[in-house]
Amino acid sequence: AMEGDRKVFIVVAALALGGLGYFWLHRVAPSPDAPEPPPTAQAPAAPQTSAPAVPRPLVPLPSLDQSDEFVRARLRALAAIPENWLSTEDLARRLVAAAKIMGEGGSPQDSLSFLRPKKKFAVKRVKGRAYMDPAGYARYDALAGTFASLDAGRTAQFVEELGPLFAAACAELDDKRCDFKASLVRAARELLAAPKLEGDIRLVEKGALAYAFHDPALESLSAPQKHLLRMGAVNAAKVQEKLRAILAALGVAP
Repeated sequence: AMEGDRKVFIVVAALALGGLGYFWLHRVAPSPDAPEPPPTAQAPAAPQTSAPAVPRPLVPLPSLDQSDEFVRARLRALAAIPENWLSTEDLARRLVAAAKIMGEGGSPQDSLSFLRPKKKFAVKRVKGRAYMDPAGYARYDALAGTFASLDAGRTAQFVEELGPLFAAACAELDDKRCDFKASLVRAARELLAAPKLEGDIRLVEKGALAYAFHDPALESLSAPQKHLLRMGAVNAAKVQEKLRAILAALGVAP
């Protein structure tokens, strides 16, 4: 239903926050049992130009209860994330809950409520009929732009390396099926399956200040898919393109 429009930031942002990197914190440590090569076989050191295949943290991950600043610092270092996105508490827990709900086709409005847009859903009327107002798509430009700026490789590494934090958050949910990476993949695939829309998109009123898609096929889509469509075709394409790159970096088919 269109009353969920204010939640559209939430759907993509869950993926966006869940995927920002830590690449600069990691390196590969040599095995303590590996023999050292003779001096004559020692090759000159070459600058590292890509992420190590098996990164190991230089510092241990904090506990779940103490992880907020750890996550915030890395987000600030890798992207211009709005501070109001980062000032909330329990980031790891919120990300896990949001990804789980999205992976199941729902909207994580409670987990990431701080991402709700300030402006209302924009509707235009033509000859008594209601349509989505393209002028309203600009509300999501910043969100789509931030997500599109993610480095896919570093995003995938972040998901893998912070796994213990996400697993701890999952354990609190008492759900054996809870898995942050798996939920993230399901949510990404759900968004990638959303149709591409262009032109006028007709709406029908559904109570006071609430709207639904006039086309039954669109209204029957999952909540994440409908949220993506409300961003407009240009922003939706940016998000989907980055999702494909992130899934590829994770070694997962889109």
